[in-house]
Amino acid sequence: MRLVHIGFGKTGTTTLQNNIFPNICKQLQIPYLEYETYYEKNNFKKIDCSPLEGRNFKPLPKNFIMSSESLIGEKWQMREMVGAFEINKLFFDKECQILIVIRKPSDIFNSIYIQNIHNFNIVKEENFFINKDEKNLNEEDRNKFNLKDFSFKKIIDLYKSHYKKVIVIKYENLENFKFISELVPKNKTFNNDYLKGKFSRRFNKSFS
Repeated sequence: MRLVHIGFGKTGTTTLQNNIFPNICKQLQIPYLEYETYYEKNNFKKIDCSPLEGRNFKPLPKNFIMSSESLIGEKWQMREMVGAFEINKLFFDKECQILIVIRKPSDIFNSIYIQNIHNFNIVKEENFFINKDEKNLNEEDRNKFNLKDFSFKKIIDLYKSHYKKVIVIKYENLENFKFISELVPKNKTFNNDYLKGKFSRRFNKSFS
């Protein structure tokens, strides 16, 4: 299994990272990698699109799982996600299986706005979401969410154009872990029910 979970955020990511992926790796006896410790920084370049910017390339092991909701793009805006895709191609070869978890856009945008308020960027909802061409953005707009061209389909098609296997899971269907069973080698035993119990313990619940 060579699985790279790249996003989106607000889709049970913390629970996957704390309870699920480490247990899968333990069962399959493969490493669970965190990009922060696996890829060394080579400078203090300001991150524009991807957390891998300014990090040294390093060959990946034969089998592994890596997970970060930022790998799809730092703030999940279209320009950043397209830029992150180009960077991901440099770090993850075509044989890597890409996992993308999606959620109803209104739920994601609601969570993004609430998190924004929690971070003391106090702005009315109608002023936080904008719809502008990239060339028309000003400095103030950088702290807002640009809905221009946002599309799950565009991002999924982009990854499918390069990677041999792209797994797309709806957040609502995540906890049955059917996608994991399909990835596990035939000669490996795997306890899916154990994972379901682990998933019931949630981390990092959204603000309301």
